[in-house]
Amino acid sequence: MGMIDVLAADWDIDKSDANLMKCIDVLFKYRFQELKFDVECNAEQHGVVGPADD
Repeated sequence: MGMIDVLAADWDIDKSDANLMKCIDVLFKYRFQELKFDVECNAEQHGVVGPADD
């Protein structure tokens, strides 16, 4: 299940509108890159090298 399917329950998203779908895709990719950067910076500040061993 994609993020669009999750949001479609709350929003009226016209999946047949190619421009709208491209815009939403770009926004999600940008936000993911931003989140990944924040996580990497936070890990670097706290001296975390990799994922925790469980």
